This record gives sequence, C-alpha cells and structure tokens, in this order.
Amino acid sequence: MIEAGMLEVVTANWEILRLAAQIASQYNLLPNDAIIAASCKHYNINQILSFDSDFKNIEFLSIVMAKNDLQ
Repeated sequence: MIEAGMLEVVTANWEILRLAAQIASQYNLLPNDAIIAASCKHYNINQILSFDSDFKNIEFLSIVMAKNDLQ
C-alpha cells in the first residue's frame, strides 16, 4: 500500500507530543488516542477509519466507523 501511494507513514515529534497532552486533557483521551488525534491535526488529516468511538467527540476529525467482525 505504501508503494502504491495509498498509505503514508508519519512520524511523531515533540510538537505532536505536546499537542497530544493538550488534546488528551481537552477530550479525556488515553495517551495513544491523543497521539493519533494530535498527529492527524499536525498533518492536516481530517478523516480517519477507526473501531474506537472515543474519536467521535473531536471536532477536527471526521470518523468512519469500521465494522468489527470479531465481536
């Protein structure tokens, strides 16, 4: 998927981690979810696919809820 240009791997940096701390506090998110949200904000990603409903309350993200066939 990376070679086909369908997926890009982004990296976290100190700016993202500082933003993640703010987002975690503001939206009551766990650290990993806050880092994901902060990375999206930093890289101007406005839509994500997720199984996690915790992202629904973040106004700068549009969530496509994935179907979990394992339940």
